[in-house]
Amino acid sequence: MYENCTTVTTNLEIVHLRPTPGFDNDLSFFENIREVHGYVMVASNLVDRVPLTSLRVIRGLVQYQPTRTDNNTLQDADDVGFSLYVVGNNLRQSDGSEQGLRVLELPALRGIVSVHVVSVYHYNCRF
Repeated sequence: MYENCTTVTTNLEIVHLRPTPGFDNDLSFFENIREVHGYVMVASNLVDRVPLTSLRVIRGLVQYQPTRTDNNTLQDADDVGFSLYVVGNNLRQSDGSEQGLRVLELPALRGIVSVHVVSVYHYNCRF
């Protein structure tokens, strides 16, 4: 359905992705996206990687406005909108191990036009 999408004219929200045994967990359709006109949100995902390998620009014409403070991490951001918002992509297991996003692939990213970025609590994630 989204296989050849190169431009997102609104916002790109990648949220609540979970690896599911027995199902197609292929996220390669994200690899074709080159431009997002609004904001990009990557939140509450437990997949190992999100491949936004062709994303070149985030315009931020619409910005994500947090509605509440997450563990006081955004306490000074009351009136700030975000063009790239990456939060809560790790889950600590009871045995101390972690599950969640390890790599947010953005090798082609050259610009965020409205520059407000937040990344909170990503213990083992590489950008």
